[in-house]
Amino acid sequence: MNENQYEFIKYWYWSSIFAQRYSSGSNEAIIQDASILSNIAQNKKISDKAFFSRLKIQITSPEDILSFSKKGNVIYKGILNLINFASKGLIDWSNSSQLHLNSKLEDHHIFPKEYIKNKFKDNEQILSLIDCVANRTLIPKITNIKIGKKSPSQYLKELMKINPNIVESLKNHLIPIEIIDGAYDDFYIAFLEKRAEAIFKLIEKYIIAKEQKIVDLFYQPPKTKGNIKIFASYYNKKVEAIFDIETQQVHYNGEVLSVSAAADKAKYNLSGKDNTSTNGWRFWKYINEQNQERYIDDFRKIKK
Repeated sequence: MNENQYEFIKYWYWSSIFAQRYSSGSNEAIIQDASILSNIAQNKKISDKAFFSRLKIQITSPEDILSFSKKGNVIYKGILNLINFASKGLIDWSNSSQLHLNSKLEDHHIFPKEYIKNKFKDNEQILSLIDCVANRTLIPKITNIKIGKKSPSQYLKELMKINPNIVESLKNHLIPIEIIDGAYDDFYIAFLEKRAEAIFKLIEKYIIAKEQKIVDLFYQPPKTKGNIKIFASYYNKKVEAIFDIETQQVHYNGEVLSVSAAADKAKYNLSGKDNTSTNGWRFWKYINEQNQERYIDDFRKIKK
C-alpha cells in the first residue's frame, strides 16, 4: 500500500473501534467495509459520505474516558491497545525489555484495588472509579502479584531497585512519572484526570485530527450529471430504467417521467394494480462505486 492508503487503514481501524462500529449489526458493517477497503486498495474514491459519519467516535473529551470500566467493552480494549500502538510496543516494568505475546500479560490496576478500598473507603465517587480504564495498564502477571495492596509510590520505588529505568517504563505506559514520588497517593481523581488527558491526546492524534484529512483524500461527491442505470423490485419481479441525474427524470418503458410517476407505472406493469402512490426516490436503486445498492435519493436535489 502507498502512504495514503496506510493512513486510511489506520484511521478506519481506530475509528471503527472508538465508534463501536462492530458492536451491533456487524455482518452488514463487514460487507460495507470489505467493499470500501477493496476500492481503497484499487485507489478509488468513496462517494458515500455517510460512511465517514459512521466512523464518528463517541469520545469527545478526557472526561469521557473515565466512564469506561468494563473489560469486555470495545473502547476499553481499544484504549489499552492504542497506548501499546502509540508507544511502538509496551515495555516491562521490571526491566526495559519489550513485552510480547508470551509475556502472560494481565490488566493491572495502577492504583491497586485493595489500596483504594482501604484508603478511600468512605468516598463513593472514588470507589466507583476503581476499575476505570485510566487506572489500568498491561504488565506481566508476576509483576502484578508482587504489587499487591501497596500504594503506587511504595511498589514503584521497590521496582526501581531492580529497574533504575522505571521512569521510562511509566512514560511508555502513559503514566505520569510524579506517581513515583507519591504525588498522587492521596489524590486518585487527580491521577485519573491526568492520565485521561494523556490518553485523549492519543485519540486526538490518531483519530480526531485525521478525520478531515481522510475525507479530503478519499471522498468524491456523487455524479451531478449524466445517466445511470437504476432498478427496483416489486412482487418479486425486477424492473430496470435509466435515471437522468441532471434533469431528475426517469426514462422508463419509452417514456420520460418524474421519479415517482415512473415508480407508480413500474408497479402497475409488474402487479396490474393502479392507484398506487410511491416515493420513487426510495423505490429506485442503483449500484454505487463501492458496489453497494443505494436508493437514488442520494442524487435528489433539494428545492429551495
